[in-house]
Amino acid sequence: MSELRGAHAQAARMREAALADGFRSAADTDQLLAATLRDAADHARVSRRRLDAIGAEIADVVSDVRAWDTPTGSRQLQLFLAAKARAIRTVITDAMADARSRTTLLRSAGDGYGLPARERDRVNRQVLAGDIDRVRNATEAISTEDMRRYDNAMRVLDGLRVSAEAGPALLLTYDPAAFEGRGRAAIAIGDPDTADNTTVLVPGAHCSVRDGYLSQPDGLNVYREACHTDPGRSNSVIVWMGYRTPDSLFDSQVAQPDSARVGGRSLAVDVNALALTHRGPAHVTVIGHSYGSTTVADAAAAFGMRAHDVVLVGSPGTDLARSAADFHLSPAGHVYVGASSMDPITRLGGQPQIPVPTTSVTVGLGADPAADGYGATRFKAEVPGLASPMRAHSSYFRPSGEALFSIGDIASGHGDALARDHMTALHRRRLPAFDPERLRLGSGNHRH
Repeated sequence: MSELRGAHAQAARMREAALADGFRSAADTDQLLAATLRDAADHARVSRRRLDAIGAEIADVVSDVRAWDTPTGSRQLQLFLAAKARAIRTVITDAMADARSRTTLLRSAGDGYGLPARERDRVNRQVLAGDIDRVRNATEAISTEDMRRYDNAMRVLDGLRVSAEAGPALLLTYDPAAFEGRGRAAIAIGDPDTADNTTVLVPGAHCSVRDGYLSQPDGLNVYREACHTDPGRSNSVIVWMGYRTPDSLFDSQVAQPDSARVGGRSLAVDVNALALTHRGPAHVTVIGHSYGSTTVADAAAAFGMRAHDVVLVGSPGTDLARSAADFHLSPAGHVYVGASSMDPITRLGGQPQIPVPTTSVTVGLGADPAADGYGATRFKAEVPGLASPMRAHSSYFRPSGEALFSIGDIASGHGDALARDHMTALHRRRLPAFDPERLRLGSGNHRH
């Protein structure tokens, strides 16, 4: 046991050093992963031996029937079994705590720490199953934390079921207790390690694991549209619920960029990590909707997110990215923008970002990416018929719509087809303020 504890301590020091070092190379990351997995395996073996030993003790005592076939002996047996039950719970609790700490450690290095997507799915599903079983098979009072994990586990499970309607669903990230119980998860439809095209979808306000966003069909619709656009190429769409979004449009955070900047850092790590395990070339598109577009812009402008193309829909502003050039895409890459003229959220962009005196708070989310001079390619995104303002804001991923049709072209690596398909749109003018798209009725029945 002392040797094992020494090995554990050495592995912990190695992990801490690697984390402090910032993972300067893929080799650092692989070393961290190997040490953590070896440590986990050692801990699991120790736990198994402890349980086997307890089981042997119980079997030995119970086999001696004469020793407890009296009132006194029966009482002693009850005390003995109660003590062993406590010992078993201690072993199991310790094992679960160890598993959670390792999950947190690996996540702190970024989800793409060199582990293939299918292996990440296997490990995360085991943790998810444990969160569900712990409540369903509880023999004592359920803690608030366990109940919170259970509720979010069930929402993730629902998201996996919805995603599996179109293709293999992989649970790439799972932390049901993150962000004060809002949860953190990422589900891939299709395997991002082998896909020709990988798209990462980042949602906005009022989207979280807790709120059931993973069961929404947005990612499913993007995946199907990309597959229909180019049936000869494989696709993966990752629904990334990996940051603390504003709780609603009435949350004060929705007008401040702080959550977008923090989320942008995490998003950049996760997107860049896709290259670590991908086999062969891939076209990577990152889509941000609503406040998620601000997060995507910050990930590219400030944290080095590497993507071939970026799509911003329903954007309230791009914060640290003041123009398309600030995304630092490759020469062949583009920033694409979908902004319905009926969507009030998109009219928030372009307003001054105002610092609040005596605080570090900034109000306002920056430039309007649909404006003339920003440098983006705007595509048609109007809603057919009469639409309420909020319906316009939530319709970018609806099947047969202008926006989803255009997104299909971009996500499949065919953004150049927008012009050929007559799906490009004129930019907004700032002075005098005018949106040419207001003069055009939205159209439907767009299908590849």
